[in-house]
Amino acid sequence: MKKFSFATLIIFVLSTALVFTGCGSKPTTTPESQEPEIESAFEDTEYTLRVGTTSVGGTYNLVATAWTQSISKQYSNLIFDVQVTGGAVGNLQLFANGELDLPLSLAMTMVEAREGGTDSFPDPVYVEALTAMFPGALHIVASTNSGITSLEDIKGKSVSIGEIGHSTIDVTSALFEAMGIDIEKDIKASRLNLMDSVDALSDGRIDVMIYQGGITVPPIVEATTTTGKGVLLSVSDELIEKTNQINPAIAKVTIPAGSYDNEEDMNTVGAWNFVLCDPSMDEELVYHIVKGIWDNHDEWRDNVGCLRTLTPELACSNCPVDFHPGAIRYFKEIGAWKN
Repeated sequence: MKKFSFATLIIFVLSTALVFTGCGSKPTTTPESQEPEIESAFEDTEYTLRVGTTSVGGTYNLVATAWTQSISKQYSNLIFDVQVTGGAVGNLQLFANGELDLPLSLAMTMVEAREGGTDSFPDPVYVEALTAMFPGALHIVASTNSGITSLEDIKGKSVSIGEIGHSTIDVTSALFEAMGIDIEKDIKASRLNLMDSVDALSDGRIDVMIYQGGITVPPIVEATTTTGKGVLLSVSDELIEKTNQINPAIAKVTIPAGSYDNEEDMNTVGAWNFVLCDPSMDEELVYHIVKGIWDNHDEWRDNVGCLRTLTPELACSNCPVDFHPGAIRYFKEIGAWKN
């Protein structure tokens, strides 16, 4: 009897030790139990984020104002400072100087900034993408009193090629190079912002205004439809191809019929625009910003016509720089990431 009891005791001790050893080899928390802690850490921190857009009335400014307001309703700890800036080039310059957290910029500008060695970007500027926003279109609007009916008529005319620091100048420069036009010699160039360009066109101080932005741009609606002072000009397929050869980030963009005064679809040149950040930005923060943008897409997309056809699949593709890991995590989570 004693022998049996002793053996039983030994078995009991050994099995108990195994149980405790097994428990010690497992993590003290499971991934499921960790997630609320991560969420809590994010929600317990207040972030103020400076967003670089463009001039008042420009597409960057309209788009960023719309989605930041939507995100702020979902995440009260995210405070956005939407700033009026010079646009795609200026935003990356301000970012490089530490003055912006979320610059909006254009694909071709991002490539130039990453490579550096230019007047605009002497030193390389490194960014990663959160999401694409929309394809920008180069709007070329001629005064109805100028006698201009096509791009071939533009030599010798007064043309606003966009404000310094705005992507309009970059896209226009590539287009004019494809046309064989020297900006400093063949036209009377001025560098006005969007609203000043519209006013100058309306007052007859310039013959043509050019602006790179998403479709539709309200001040251009005013110029072409409301006041009837301007008419859109199209770009031929041959000229689009030549411009693309000069800068591969520039491609064909179609302005749908009825967007402005155009009764039919019109072709022009343009490039995709992105929301960007520093590669070192916290992954959880980026994840929640991108989640906030796309969780509320139905709310903010109707503020600007060019956003209505944007999908998550398009939003995480066609980018010349890497996406931030926080953004990739979100797009994978919803099944949109195909890279």
